[in-house]
Amino acid sequence: MNVAPFINRAKAPGGTFYFPITDNISEVTDIMSSAMQQVFLGKAQAADALKAASAKVDALFK
Repeated sequence: MNVAPFINRAKAPGGTFYFPITDNISEVTDIMSSAMQQVFLGKAQAADALKAASAKVDALFK
């Protein structure tokens, strides 16, 4: 497999970036992944699932 496009992109100025570092990242990832999965599977409306997920994530930081 030719990985040159990925390597070239990584070497380019501004080609990659660091993800933000935050507390509770495992929990945030779990909450958001679950919400998005429900949306993608058609089991929830995006607005409802993301509003609920946002409230759960916000609660982690209170």
